Amino acid sequence: MPAAQDMNHGLHDEPVGSGEHEVRRGECIASIAESRGHFWEKLWNLDGNRELKDTRGDPNALLPGDLVEVPEIEPKEESKDTEKRHRFRRKGVPSLLKLQVLRLGEPVADKPYQLQVDGKIIEGQTDSDGRIEEPIPPESREASLVVDNDGEEIRYDLELGGMDPVNTTTGVKARLKNLGFDPGPIDMENSVVYQTALNAFQEQHELEVTGEPDQETRDKLAELAD
Repeated sequence: MPAAQDMNHGLHDEPVGSGEHEVRRGECIASIAESRGHFWEKLWNLDGNRELKDTRGDPNALLPGDLVEVPEIEPKEESKDTEKRHRFRRKGVPSLLKLQVLRLGEPVADKPYQLQVDGKIIEGQTDSDGRIEEPIPPESREASLVVDNDGEEIRYDLELGGMDPVNTTTGVKARLKNLGFDPGPIDMENSVVYQTALNAFQEQHELEVTGEPDQETRDKLAELAD
């Protein structure tokens, strides 16, 4: 089994991009766009963010220190009758939480759940693949999920907002944590706890048990937790 200090090989932990906004932990394109009054698609598709888009591949997976170009808001004028009330609806909000719930490698299908986000409780049912999709505010950072699996409660404490890319150590750890595997602190350090979590995840999903975040393992993590 490889030594823990070799487990970072091939991971892209260096910030990329250009622009004046430096990404903080937990931020993603959606939350940055929301705070600055943009639609996330506009930021993600700017020519100035091409390097960021090509490298990260996912607007929800940015690394702290990445740089994002955020242009000034361009005011839009609408002609309306005076002395009347008019309603304007902003498009593009909220974000979407997507998660697959598994038990011993099998989907927890068609089971009721409660999702708590920002003090609000959302009730629903997993689909036939054990998946959950719920709209949430882009600025949300934490949530808790309880799934009733025929009387057995399956609980998750979720970190929301942008996770670091799955090809970084912190991104792998965050996804392991959201899937119920304790990797230890979400930082760049490797440890026995992190390696044990990787081993358990790989074993549960019938991957080669290496204790390393190889490409097959990262692909599976992204499939289940992005």
